[in-house]
This record gives sequence, C-alpha cells and structure tokens, in this order.
Amino acid sequence: MLDHLSLGVADLARSKNFYEQLFAPLGYRCLRANEKELAFGTDDTWAFWLYPTEPTDSLVGARTHIAIKAPSRAAVAAAHEAGAALGGVTTREPGLRPDISPAYYGAILRDLDGHTIEITHWDASLA
Repeated sequence: MLDHLSLGVADLARSKNFYEQLFAPLGYRCLRANEKELAFGTDDTWAFWLYPTEPTDSLVGARTHIAIKAPSRAAVAAAHEAGAALGGVTTREPGLRPDISPAYYGAILRDLDGHTIEITHWDASLA
C-alpha cells in the first residue's frame, strides 16, 4: 500500500550515520544524500526519506510508529544493537511476542529524534 515515507530530523548528518548503521543488517542502504534529503532502501525501492527541519518544528507526532522489515531474527537483533549503541532508546528488546503472533519476532526503539522505529521479522512457517 505505501510507496514511501518521510520523517523530519534535527540533524541530517547525525541521522544519516544512525540509519546507515541501523539499516545495514536489514539490507537497506543510503541511496541519496545531500544537504536537503536522505533516501534509504534498495536499488528497487527508495522507501525511507529523511529531511532536515527547522529548530522550531515539531519532529514527532503522538503514536507515530514506523515498522521496518528484517530478513531474519538475527537481523532484527543486529539492527537493534546498532541503533541502541548509537543512542537509540529501547522500548522493546528483540524477542518473540506470542501475544502478537507466534510468527512475530521484533524490537522497538526510538531514534535520536524520538521517532518510534520497530524492526520486525515474520516467520511464515509459524503463521
């Protein structure tokens, strides 16, 4: 359904470093970087964009939540570890969540601007 999404960030260079390391275990990379925008994704899909904001702009909307697909449980854990090491705040440690689904494995952290980022892997063999 979604083609892409974009978020405002306070410091584009700082966010570039954070997301490059967060997304690397997931197979996503920075595809465009200049002083006005960053684009992350794969060669086929430029799906995650970051734009600098004015210091007076609100960055985070209440209950805004972005979920990113991971190719494996190990990739979820590696991405979470990278994000936490860079200052992301964990709100859900990597793990199974049978209350969501027996097929779900994920983690949630807040990025350096307070955006809620969930990293998910759904094991189709358990659905």
